[in-house]
Amino acid sequence: MHYTAATAILAFASAAVAAPQLDKPISPPWTQSTNFRLVANVTGADLVPSIQDYVLTSYHVGAGQGAAVLVPNDATNPGRQFYVNGTAEDIRYNRGTVQSSGGAAPNAYPYGIQIAPAPATSVSINAGLGTTSVGLERFPSPVTYLTAPEAATYVACNQQLPFSEAIALNVLRTGEAVPAGCAQVRLLPQCSEGDGSVHETENIVQCYVDVAGIDWSLYID
Repeated sequence: MHYTAATAILAFASAAVAAPQLDKPISPPWTQSTNFRLVANVTGADLVPSIQDYVLTSYHVGAGQGAAVLVPNDATNPGRQFYVNGTAEDIRYNRGTVQSSGGAAPNAYPYGIQIAPAPATSVSINAGLGTTSVGLERFPSPVTYLTAPEAATYVACNQQLPFSEAIALNVLRTGEAVPAGCAQVRLLPQCSEGDGSVHETENIVQCYVDVAGIDWSLYID
């Protein structure tokens, strides 16, 4: 094939347009753990005051039942610790669950993240295994985050709960608009040491050392 100067310049320009954004890192630095906390990263309009870097915990509403809520991340309430539960086959076919421990080790029992069936949108942390297909997004996604069934995403909303107002977690299903008084969030796993409980089918997962210390705008996603 014969190349002229003009065709060489055109080929170079086309390659430059098609090239990936090499000035940006593809994924944030990560490590691995069996336990993690879930930290909110606001992906659109925020609430006032901001809920950026709030952590997920439970708000007691009844025996063995808790609403999933976001609270400021501080030493008094660093958020619940979670783990991904399921066999290798469960995880491969997206049949795992995300659980937390209730009670004290070594006699802890599971509390799972539960998604209310449509048209309800509430997210709970209740005694039991939790909703299947709630898990952590894996490769090829450059960012690891909490998933929901049916490709739903999460929103955090100012909401009246039985005893007070709280920032309650809800799901946003495909095609739905973010409701007033809510902010769309991604829940990112921050590695933790665990509470001493041993879970037969817990999994080693990809997580971050310090979610708040990462500039998420740098990453292609």
